[in-house]
Order: sequence, then C-alpha cells, then structure tokens
Amino acid sequence: MKLISKNNSQKYLTAFFSNSGHFLMHYMAAMYFTIILSLQKDWNVNYEELFELWFPASIIIGLFSIPAGRMADIWSSPGMLIIMFLGMGFSAFFCSLVGEQLMLMLFLGSLGIFAAIYHPVGIPWMIKTSSSKPGIRLAINGLFGGLGASAAAIITGWIISNYGWRSSFLIPGVSCIIIGIIMFLCFQKKLIKESKNYDTLINNDKKKDSNINA
Repeated sequence: MKLISKNNSQKYLTAFFSNSGHFLMHYMAAMYFTIILSLQKDWNVNYEELFELWFPASIIIGLFSIPAGRMADIWSSPGMLIIMFLGMGFSAFFCSLVGEQLMLMLFLGSLGIFAAIYHPVGIPWMIKTSSSKPGIRLAINGLFGGLGASAAAIITGWIISNYGWRSSFLIPGVSCIIIGIIMFLCFQKKLIKESKNYDTLINNDKKKDSNINA
C-alpha cells in the first residue's frame, strides 16, 4: 500500500508541476500584451515602442530552448524546471519594479530565457515519468498550456483594473517563485524523479561501474 501511495503521489506531483509550468509559461509569454495597454497611458509611450520591447524575449524563447533541452539531458529535468519557475518568478518581480523602457526590455529578455526551458524539458519529463497512457497526460498538459495563453488577458486585465500594472507582473511572479520552492523541496525529498525507471537506471550504472573496477 505504501508503494502504491508513493507511486501515486509521484504521479500527481509530476503532473502538477508539469501542468502548472506549462500554464505559467504561456501565461507569462502572453500577459505583456495586455500590460502594454496600461503602460501606454502610464508612461505616455506609443504602443509600437512598448511592443518592440518584447521582441528580444520572443527570439530568446526560441533560441534558448536548445541549450535548455541539452541541460535537461545531461543534468536533470526536474532541476531545470525548478530553475524555470524561480527564474520566471524573479524576472517578473523585477519587471514590476522598473521605471524605464531599457530595464523593462532586459527583464523581459530574462523572462524569455527561463520561459524557453519549458517545452524541451517539461513535455519530455511527462513522457519519461509516464507508466501508461502518455497520450492522455500530454493532452491534459497541452490543455493547460492553452489555458495559460487564453487566461492571460482576462486575469491580467482584472489585476490591472484592481491593483495596477505592476501587480500584474508581481502576482504571477510570486506564484512562480512559490511553486519553484515547493518543487525544490519535493525534489530534495525525492518525491519527484527524473523518470519512472530512474532508480533502476542508477542501480544499473552502479553495477556497471563496479564491474569495470573489478
């Protein structure tokens, strides 16, 4: 019973972190286009100039996915997702503090670097940790990504109307940091793993090393 319970908890935790990561990645990538509408009035800057501030970040999201995927292969998928949550969180937090366009562009670029981690890391992690029915798990994961993109305008607009544009960076940023800390603690306590057969692979590697040394 303990084994079943532990396996179930690992499955649910993996799904939670992967799905929330997909949601927040797309949310973070889309929220700025609503924030612009408030920034335009607050900073008295035209829409085109503010839109251009996101352009470097949009390029970075594509380019940095390659090293992110490589790092997950040679190091750790959960570890990379922890970096993603914390990195996106602190980038959004610093975006909430800026007072000029250059600094906003830099922190949006930082947000793009960490957002680039998700697709080459989070989706393969879902597959590696699936014991059965990976198709439905990926379908649900894709749904969360779509919800993040579609919910960004609604939630961001509501936050701006009630608390201002700075809070529209701050609130999702703090949410990312909290999830990142929780995931780190779960990883430290081995409640989540690299893959379903991670322990078996580690033991096999140890056996190979002992045979070589012998």
